[in-house]
Amino acid sequence: MSIYPSAALRRFSANCLLALVGVFLFGLSASGQTVLEVDFNNRNASQYTEDNVEQDFGDVRFTNGVDEGWTRIVTGNQAFGGSGGALRVLYPEGGDGPRGGGAQWIAEFDGVEEAYLEYKVKFAPGFDFVRGGKLPGLAGGSAPSGSAPADGVRGWSGRLMWRQRFTGEPGQPEQRTSSMISYAKHLHSGFDQDGRQEDEEFWVEADGSETTVVPDVWYSLRQRVVMNTPGQRDGILQLWIDGRLVLSQDNLQYRDVPDLKIDRMFFSTFFGGGFIWRSSKDEFVFFDDFKVTIPQEIRVPEDASSPGAALAASNPGDTILLGSADWFANLNITHPLTLRGRSNARLMAARGDRQIIQVASDGVNIESLRFSRGVAGVDAMPSASRLRIIDCDFRDNFGDAIRATNSRDVSIINTDVVNNEGRGIFLDGVDVFFIGNCVSSNNGGAGFELLSDNGFVENSTAANNSAGAGFFLIGSNTELVRNVAENNRGMGFLMVNSPNIGVTDNRATGNSSFGVLAYAVDNSLIARNQIELNDAVGLILDNSEGTTVRENRIFDNTGIGAFFSQTTSGNTADGNVYGRNAFSLGLIDEGNNTVDE
Repeated sequence: MSIYPSAALRRFSANCLLALVGVFLFGLSASGQTVLEVDFNNRNASQYTEDNVEQDFGDVRFTNGVDEGWTRIVTGNQAFGGSGGALRVLYPEGGDGPRGGGAQWIAEFDGVEEAYLEYKVKFAPGFDFVRGGKLPGLAGGSAPSGSAPADGVRGWSGRLMWRQRFTGEPGQPEQRTSSMISYAKHLHSGFDQDGRQEDEEFWVEADGSETTVVPDVWYSLRQRVVMNTPGQRDGILQLWIDGRLVLSQDNLQYRDVPDLKIDRMFFSTFFGGGFIWRSSKDEFVFFDDFKVTIPQEIRVPEDASSPGAALAASNPGDTILLGSADWFANLNITHPLTLRGRSNARLMAARGDRQIIQVASDGVNIESLRFSRGVAGVDAMPSASRLRIIDCDFRDNFGDAIRATNSRDVSIINTDVVNNEGRGIFLDGVDVFFIGNCVSSNNGGAGFELLSDNGFVENSTAANNSAGAGFFLIGSNTELVRNVAENNRGMGFLMVNSPNIGVTDNRATGNSSFGVLAYAVDNSLIARNQIELNDAVGLILDNSEGTTVRENRIFDNTGIGAFFSQTTSGNTADGNVYGRNAFSLGLIDEGNNTVDE
């Protein structure tokens, strides 16, 4: 077994650093605005005409389905939220393609490098999805569709689709659920990557299952596009449904020339294409609350009077900059954004019985801020994937400083958590996490309590924490590298039910109990650690098999140096150095292991 971190985890650590570069590249927009907003609330129930389209969406180059009478405003309980207005689109029985039902037009705006599109959509009760159909998306230039290629010069498109794998005749049987796909046309899209066909990228949930939709439910869709550097494959396309990130691509090439940008919202919806995709009966889809926004910077107090006011005024992708002051707030972040402090900006809880920040969105970055006097500093919900906390300070909170529950892809970097009444950093059920260059000290609970999988913790310190352990891990496929656990009132490192982990090049010193306790830690590596001056056994391996304990230095502990319990089997200890432990004993092996003493 190698005594170095696994290649996969080394790549994961490197990818975290690359992700940070992306945070800074895409989080610094100087100005921005809402460039399109249509909610239909100013309209009465009636046919939706070409004049109405131009009044709501601006001058359009063409319209399909409007003069045919397939578009209509509905109100009351048919609209999103049960009031106001919404657009209902008809797909007549037997129709396919843009001339057989549905509607199409293109709304234009000034070209930008990054934009978000949001809208609501509902398939009517009893909707038969058949094989699939188109939905609106962002586009640029000629907005190519059909056989028109995306050539990197004239245009690109990013429509969406509902998409079934059904291959029978329409309506036999009716298809009452459908998967969703991205239907984007860019320079390398399509099976042959020649830009002539659209990609068909299925949306995928965090558990690996395909995203599905059903009739009679309003869905909130969000699309983000970042244009690529001309000639390079670094463009971004992301999609969310009801706030869940379901598709993320960062290697797209929309363009070869700088003047091709995001400057279209392509309203496009129909069954198809082709006759076998035709609608099995008259069908309806409802649309509401269209909004296209460009990320902007909101400065507090210059542009907004308070953090809460800035958050209320923000759109997805915005950056909120807090001025150098103590700000009182309890914030609930529900869309991607960056919250960054200037100078010595500090957030304090307006209500001390609540979290200072609750994160309920993908793609939130929290940077250069101090937090205090909340029941938690930052509390991440299950929907908070891709959370980044960088260069922050959490102290004197009434509970845990940072906690995340059932989230995915959480990074905490260059952050101090000090004098909090609960745990320093608590990750519960998080899948994929990175902690680097952090200090967790003088907290009421464990310094780092990580009940999570697929993590990497490096160059971090847990000191003088009051309960449990400096580092407490329950989870698989995690690496602890070059960390320090010192003077904690408990164990230095505690790993329980944690197979396939690496604990390398760490130091456990002066803790009031064991230096390192590994229980049910199978097929793992404990190597090159310095374990000294702890008030009991230096290292305990219990109920484990297939683990290698190698080249550790275990000195001056008040108990024995290392102990392998009766329930251990098939483990290996070699190259360890012991000295001045109680009874002058290095290693006691009561199990069935291969040991170096």
